[in-house]
Amino acid sequence: MDEKGVLLGQAQVSRVIVSDIWGYHKRHAALRKQPGGRELVTAIEAVSANGKALSPLIVFKAKHHSERWVQLKGGRIDWNFAVSRRG
Repeated sequence: MDEKGVLLGQAQVSRVIVSDIWGYHKRHAALRKQPGGRELVTAIEAVSANGKALSPLIVFKAKHHSERWVQLKGGRIDWNFAVSRRG
């Protein structure tokens, strides 16, 4: 079994703008900024020693589940979804 926190709304592509001053990258770390707030969800997966796997469980921090949170592309998905006050 594995449990992992996943950051929702993380952009696939981002750009970093830094100064062109020689040696800047040696003295300063570049920061990647993205607009808006981000929310964590918990993903739980379980695979047995013989390779059989249970469907993943995705836990959202909320009181009620909304179908809009899960947008399916290409058909049915065999995942389980739940909500928790703590995420």
